[in-house]
Amino acid sequence: QARARLDVLARTDPLTELMNRHAFAAVLEDPSGSEAVHGSLAVIDLDGLKAINDSWGHHTGDQAIRAFARALRAKLRADDLIFRWGGDEFLAVLFGLPPAETTARLSEIGDVLFRVDGAAPSPLSVRGSFGVAAFHSVGELRAAAEAADAAMYQAKRGRGRAAS
Repeated sequence: QARARLDVLARTDPLTELMNRHAFAAVLEDPSGSEAVHGSLAVIDLDGLKAINDSWGHHTGDQAIRAFARALRAKLRADDLIFRWGGDEFLAVLFGLPPAETTARLSEIGDVLFRVDGAAPSPLSVRGSFGVAAFHSVGELRAAAEAADAAMYQAKRGRGRAAS
C-alpha cells in the first residue's frame, strides 16, 4: 500500500492535484495504450503569471495556478487527461475530440477570477493561451505535444489566444 501511495504521489502535482510530467511519460510507456486512438492534445500557458508573482508574490501566483486548474477541470470532460506540464503550463489529452471542439471548449474558459488571500486586490483574474494538435495513436502524443506547444507560442506572439 505504501508503494502504491508513493507511486500516486510521484505522478501528482501537489499544488493543483493534477497529474504531472511523470504521469504523462507513463501514458506514453503503457503498452496497453498502443491501440489506435485519436483525439486532440492542448498545451495551455497562463498569461501574465510573472506579473502576478512580481506584484503580489508567489503565494498569489499559486492561487492563480490552482484557480486555472479548477477551470480546466470544470470545462473539460471527466475522462480527459489534464497534466500540470510546468510552472504555468498545462497539457490536456482529449481522446475522441477533434481539435476544433477542443479549441471551442478552451476558448470558453476566458478570464478565470479567483479570490486572493493577502495584500492583493481580490478578486484577480488570469487567462491562458493555448495551442491544439491532433493525434491518431498514443505513439503520436509526443509529436502532438510539440506541435501544440509551437501553436501555443504562435498564439501568444500573435496576441491571439488559440492556434491549431
